[in-house]
Amino acid sequence: MIRTSITPQQADILIPPQYIGKKLEVMLYAVEEEITEKDPKPATMTQF
Repeated sequence: MIRTSITPQQADILIPPQYIGKKLEVMLYAVEEEITEKDPKPATMTQF
């Protein structure tokens, strides 16, 4: 099994030779960038 994080620069996908001819499951999703504030304000119930 291979698990890694990438940031694609092109639309090419390379498969390691040992996986050629085998049934593969590919999962692809974008990881949202975390936005942080210097001094985050505590949440209040009215915000929900």
